[in-house]
Amino acid sequence: IHALRDQFSTPGVSSKKLLPAEIIGTGDGSFIIDRGSSDGIKKGNVVVVKDSLIGRVVEVSSHVSVVHLIIKGDVLLSAQTTKTQTVGVVKGTGDEMVFGNVVLADKLEKGDVVVTKGDVDKEGNGYPPHLVLGKITSVNKRASALFQAAEVRSLVDVSKLETIFVIVGN
Repeated sequence: IHALRDQFSTPGVSSKKLLPAEIIGTGDGSFIIDRGSSDGIKKGNVVVVKDSLIGRVVEVSSHVSVVHLIIKGDVLLSAQTTKTQTVGVVKGTGDEMVFGNVVLADKLEKGDVVVTKGDVDKEGNGYPPHLVLGKITSVNKRASALFQAAEVRSLVDVSKLETIFVIVGN
């Protein structure tokens, strides 16, 4: 009940597009949820808790779906910082994320929040803008490198989640 109330009172994510789902299993960097195609879930749907991006639906059957977490190593998405508007690419490392491909001239600050830049296609698939990925915990900047990078830790402890929300529809 608290998760539902918190989710629907969070600004920024339209409550009309949210479908609550219970986590019924976990795997290597993934969740199994109790919703499937019969509930309107499609491969590629984005999964959130409040305004934080958790993952994306990668497999769907009629009553269950598999969600890959954004920290999983095969996830790559465009992002930016909220304070300095620095743009880069976030990649999962298995237990956290790296915000990379950031030019040396741009400013990265420890504690700055990283959000999705948005890469939704005309069918509505992709990551919407302004979903929180996490906070920068450290910055790796070397003058000899072409780019700098930062480690990013999610604001959500996924090990404690029971209910998540799938963004469905356009």
